[in-house]
Amino acid sequence: MTDLVLLAGEFSREDDPEITRAVRSLDGRCARVTIAVVAVPQRMLSYGTPFCGAAVIEQVHEGMERECQRRACGLAQQLCPRLCVEHLVVTGWPELLRHARRREYDEVVVADAPTHLRDRFLLRRAGVR
Repeated sequence: MTDLVLLAGEFSREDDPEITRAVRSLDGRCARVTIAVVAVPQRMLSYGTPFCGAAVIEQVHEGMERECQRRACGLAQQLCPRLCVEHLVVTGWPELLRHARRREYDEVVVADAPTHLRDRFLLRRAGVR
């Protein structure tokens, strides 16, 4: 029987030993792995923010999404070639939890903890470690 595994995180730091350990723990398993990169929008707080326009903010978010897709592909290359891998980019930890509930994963592995404290509390309340 094939396990459905969700490997999630922001994955903002390259070569983090925790991420490498989580990826290596999937080697040798019969699993379908979804690599979910959580894109956390950066807060644009400055005096000029109201004047920068929606187009610039939209471009920043598109660039952030492309970067997250690149990270997901890089992680997939580290996995065993026998695993079936799916990529996913979500905008925020609440969206990740909704996705995990819909797909009913057998195992959810958070390989890279959230940077924001409120997101850590959200995961703890949901029972995800």
